[in-house]
Amino acid sequence: EVFMPYLKDAAHYKAWAPGVDFCESQPTENGWIMYTLLQTLWPFSQQDMVAECSVSQRPGGVTIKLNSSPEKYRQKANVSRLHPFYGSWELTADNDHKTRVTYKMLSKTKPKIPRSLQDQVVQHEFLKGIKKLKHCLATECQTQQAMF
Repeated sequence: EVFMPYLKDAAHYKAWAPGVDFCESQPTENGWIMYTLLQTLWPFSQQDMVAECSVSQRPGGVTIKLNSSPEKYRQKANVSRLHPFYGSWELTADNDHKTRVTYKMLSKTKPKIPRSLQDQVVQHEFLKGIKKLKHCLATECQTQQAMF
């Protein structure tokens, strides 16, 4: 319950996700649609992405699936769109009141620079974002514990 707002609420998402210039979330029947405008580093051009996110319960946890849905949001001029991509977050409860988080993402968007260079930049920025997310979650948990 602490984790989900950091994926589905635009303000929470922007607090940790690297390179997010603007994002907007709209609820759907089984999840939400997230539009994200990325302010990318050189040598990348500005990009956006539209993810349709669905939540499903499974024994021991929750799975959030992400699928690119470019038709759900009009593309802006001079912004390239990341498409297609697929991903998931898997949240699994441990016995010691911790949650194991597994993230997977596959993008089939053709790179504009050699993939070996692009992947290094993307991985570095993503890991910085995950550290921020862990900090946000730890702070949120401490705040909730202090309230009780």
